[in-house]
Amino acid sequence: MSVQEAKTRRAEVKVAVAMVQHNVPFAVADHFSPLYKECFRDSPTAQGFKSASTKTTCLINEAVAPHFKKELVMKMREKPFTLVTDGSNDTGLKKMNPLTVRIFDTNKVVHRFLDMRNNQDLEGWWMHFPTPYLLFYQATLPVFTLLNLLLHRERSSIFQLHGEVKCKGENLNVGFTTRATLNRLLEAGDITPQEVQLFQQAALAFLVRAVEYGINKLPLKEALLRHTRFVDVQQRTECGVEDALYFIDRFQELLPFHGPEEQDKVCEQFLEYQLMDIPMPQDPTTFNVEEFWGSMSSIKCKVTGLSQFGRLTKIAQLVLVLPHSNADAERVFSMVGLNKTKTMNSLALDGTLSSIMTVKMAGLEPNCFRWEPPDKTTVPTQSPAAAKISL
Repeated sequence: MSVQEAKTRRAEVKVAVAMVQHNVPFAVADHFSPLYKECFRDSPTAQGFKSASTKTTCLINEAVAPHFKKELVMKMREKPFTLVTDGSNDTGLKKMNPLTVRIFDTNKVVHRFLDMRNNQDLEGWWMHFPTPYLLFYQATLPVFTLLNLLLHRERSSIFQLHGEVKCKGENLNVGFTTRATLNRLLEAGDITPQEVQLFQQAALAFLVRAVEYGINKLPLKEALLRHTRFVDVQQRTECGVEDALYFIDRFQELLPFHGPEEQDKVCEQFLEYQLMDIPMPQDPTTFNVEEFWGSMSSIKCKVTGLSQFGRLTKIAQLVLVLPHSNADAERVFSMVGLNKTKTMNSLALDGTLSSIMTVKMAGLEPNCFRWEPPDKTTVPTQSPAAAKISL
C-alpha cells in the first residue's frame, strides 16, 4: 500500500469514527465520496476516498470496535474494574442488557462498553394526580433528590453514600406551597378541615414509608460503604487502617496483601496518608478524588525509589471502580436511544449497534477528530461488502 493509499484509508476510518461519535446515520456515507471529490478536487486523498455506507459499517464492525474492545480487555488484565449491567424498559425498543466496565485508567475511573444482549420488551405506564398532590410531591422531592443527584454522579462517589439518608418522620413536612394551597382551598370552602387533616396525615405517612422503603431497599447500611470513606481525603482522619484491611479480606484474589508483613506495610502507608499535607481547593467539593489516587500511585520513596503508597493505592483504586448506582447503565440506554431511532431501527443489538456503542464509549470526545487510527485499522479491503479487517 502506497503512502497516498494509507492517507486515504486513514481518512476513511476517521470519518467513520466521527459519524459514530456524532450519531450520523451510516446511509449518509453514500454521499460523502462524491461530495469530497467535488469539494476538494485538488486533494489526492479526497479523490481516492471510497467509503460508502457498507464499507463504513464494515470499518466500525470489523476494525475500530474490535480494536477498542481488545484494548479494554488488555487493561482489564492489569487494572481493577467492575462489570455493570442492567435491563432496559423503554417502550418500542427490544429489551437491552448492555455489559459495561468501570475501570481505573491512569488517573481516573472511566466507563467503557464491552457487549450487548437483548431480551423481551416491557411496557410503561403513567399516573395522573390532582394539583395539591403534585405540589406535595414537588415539596417532598428534595428529601430524595439530594441522594438521587449523588447516585447519578458520573464521578466515583461510593465513599459518600454511608449514612446519607438520615430523615426521621417528625422532621418531614408537606411543604409551604402545598400548605398555602390547602389553606386557600379551605378558605374558599372547596375542602373541609377534616379533609385537610386527612391529607396531611396521608402525606406524612407517605413520606415516612417512602424513606423507610429507600432505607430498606438501598444498601446504605452495607458495611462496605462504611469502609469506603477512607479514600476521601476529607474523611481520612475519621477512618482507621481497618477500613483498608476490610477490602483486603473481602477481595482476596485482587488484593494479595494477606501476610503479616504485607499488612504492616499497608498500615504504614495508611498512617503516612493520614499525616500527609494535602492542599485543598477553595471549594472542597471540586477536589478530584480519582485524580488524587492516580497521582498517589506515582509517588516514589526518596530512599528506596519504590512506590511509597503502592499497596494503599491499589486498594483505593479498587474502591473507586465500585459502582455507587446503576446510573452508568442508564446513561448507556440514553446513548442507545440517540442511535436506534425510528428511522434507524434495523441496527442489530448484538451487531452494528454494539460496535457503535463500543466506539462511542471509547473516550474519544470532545475532540474525536484528533484520534489517530492504529495502522491495523487502515489496511485496504478487497470488497466493501465482504471486507474482513483483522487486528
